[in-house]
Amino acid sequence: MRAWKKAVCSATFVALPVFTMAGCGDTINQTTGRDGKVCLEDSSCPEGEATDKPRDNNPAEEVSSSPPSESPSGEETGSQDSGTSEGSGDDTGQIGDVGGEELSEPISVLLSGSRVPDGMQASANGNTGGTDTDWNAEDVTIGSETFDSGFIAQCTLVCRDDEDAYFDIKLSGKYSRFDGSFGISADSDGDDKTETLTVKVINQGTNRVLRSLTLQYGKVVPLKNLDVSKVGMLRIHFFGPLGGMHGAVGEPTVRQ
Repeated sequence: MRAWKKAVCSATFVALPVFTMAGCGDTINQTTGRDGKVCLEDSSCPEGEATDKPRDNNPAEEVSSSPPSESPSGEETGSQDSGTSEGSGDDTGQIGDVGGEELSEPISVLLSGSRVPDGMQASANGNTGGTDTDWNAEDVTIGSETFDSGFIAQCTLVCRDDEDAYFDIKLSGKYSRFDGSFGISADSDGDDKTETLTVKVINQGTNRVLRSLTLQYGKVVPLKNLDVSKVGMLRIHFFGPLGGMHGAVGEPTVRQ
């Protein structure tokens, strides 16, 4: 312990913590260490020095209350927002949607079978006056090819060589392309397999023939990407000896 700066005369200690009064009238500032020893001003407590330092209020040195997060590479990253939010990726529409809005009509429509949209079938399905038009024929075979569904046109009563039968399809100008495979059904029961049929694809609104085909037994005539833009009513019209040769279309389809 260091000597006091001034002589102590009849020193009387009045509680260790703060002041010691000297009998000679001098006041000596003292501090008390953790071990209870008394230290003078400007002196140090060598054993277990403990002085309360004022907290530095510099905000730059304050530690964030939130724990640091660890990046995938193992480096710690601060809690600062990166400026991106979840869900900022590009949204993609679902199949059949455009810009997140559902289309009023499907992109393509199979015209044969049981799922033809209401209103598109605009002519008779079945027998009318001895002519039979079947919109829902299954396993339609033309030549060596078999289609899941298709159209079949035939004559069933008092048949001549110049019969005709047709399928009217209401497009309302909503479709741009037609696809189908044309020919004579393999189930035709005529004896003369050399007989032919004619089929015409017609824009009924203008009476314009979009395509005319000659059909032979055992051969498939594919028709792809036929332009039906702005067609309101489309007619597929068969002509010929439909009693023995049955006109067929495998999987007729329109597309937007």
